[in-house]
Amino acid sequence: MKPVIAIVGRPNVGKSTLFNRIIGRRQAITLNISGVTRDRHYGQADWEGREFTCIDTGGLLFEGSDLADKIRQQIDVAIQEADFVLFLTDGQSGLLPEEMQWAQTLRKGSKKVIYVVNKIDGPHHEDRITEFYRLGTDTLFSISAEHGYRVNDLLDALVQMFPSKSVDSQLKKETLRVALVGRPNVGKSSLFNQLIGEERAVVHDEPGTTRDVVNTVIDWPGQSYTFLDTAGIRRKTQKSSLVERYSIFKTLRAVEQSDIAMLILEAQTGLQKQDAHLCSYICENYRGVVIVWNKWDLVNNGEGSVREMEKYAARTLRAFPFASFAPILFLSAKTGWGVQDVWKVLPMLFRQMKTKIATSKINEALEQVVALREPPIYRQYPIRFYYGTQTGTCPPTFTIFANYPQGLHPAYHRFMVKTLRESLGLHESPLKLKFQARKRRK
Repeated sequence: MKPVIAIVGRPNVGKSTLFNRIIGRRQAITLNISGVTRDRHYGQADWEGREFTCIDTGGLLFEGSDLADKIRQQIDVAIQEADFVLFLTDGQSGLLPEEMQWAQTLRKGSKKVIYVVNKIDGPHHEDRITEFYRLGTDTLFSISAEHGYRVNDLLDALVQMFPSKSVDSQLKKETLRVALVGRPNVGKSSLFNQLIGEERAVVHDEPGTTRDVVNTVIDWPGQSYTFLDTAGIRRKTQKSSLVERYSIFKTLRAVEQSDIAMLILEAQTGLQKQDAHLCSYICENYRGVVIVWNKWDLVNNGEGSVREMEKYAARTLRAFPFASFAPILFLSAKTGWGVQDVWKVLPMLFRQMKTKIATSKINEALEQVVALREPPIYRQYPIRFYYGTQTGTCPPTFTIFANYPQGLHPAYHRFMVKTLRESLGLHESPLKLKFQARKRRK
């Protein structure tokens, strides 16, 4: 097992900046605003050949509130999961009495605590750490997470505390990345928690509770999954905050980096324009898409019939004609009803997306396309398809050689995709066509 490290501390001491520095990429939101991080964020890191898992946590709020209690619960879970706790403080603002109380609580626990003073930008600021010895430790690490000052020393000391290296004989499974996207307050985090079997994401009635991308890995029989809970995307307005705009950016990046996106819709409020924009973005990036109608227990007082499902499916098809191939699920993340269907649809869709098809079958399907509808005329010349071959998977990608590919109308392109999908058995999978010009021999 890899060692696990949790970074804890009050808001705006630089936890997410240190987290990004350790894992080597910008995964967590880092802004000069208190309380940006609310959930637990996991990242994989490697230092001097030692792999470990790093957990970024929300800022500990000392005042009492419902949301503060939920964030505190997430911090407590991270500490329970961790082997080592990095207690991060701010060398610029100094030591707070509440931090001394929390340090005392951490010492009573069973986890090894490493005390770190952040925002020490160089040797000329080292005198700032003197007061932090009041935390009750003989060893303090002074660093600058933003500029990287002495972070290497911290990691060197950290890996020396790790247990001896063990040989992991288990083969790594192919991981399927699944992003949960949708408007705010449609139940993404509730479904995320149902799927992973624990409360990893903060669930609150306040829209926009999730601000960053929260991910976790689940080993399921025959398949490993990485689920990404994303921030809700609502219509862009001039009043949108910097945090909200950056959260939207992170959500769209999560879609691009996933294999499949689950678009969560709310059965009570129905479809909105923002849902169509999200679905279109998923399809434009050739990601697998599963359309999920959540809160189905609230439809017709919990008596949503098969006929009602057919009405919603028809309504979805009219709103998303570009995603007519997408599977549609009806469930309740709150009660768990219908959630088991997710474990049936995801592996089926992934199998289609990584399918490899023989060139002969592709060309047979291409002949069916031409037989059903002749290609258009381009500058008095008929467009001819010479042959096609598969050049990629996830999504299945086919390169077709033609004499005048620039003359293909978008409507004919859509017809080709639909026909090839049906002929090749890729009924629920996205399909990408590439055309390459090839001059006709004289």
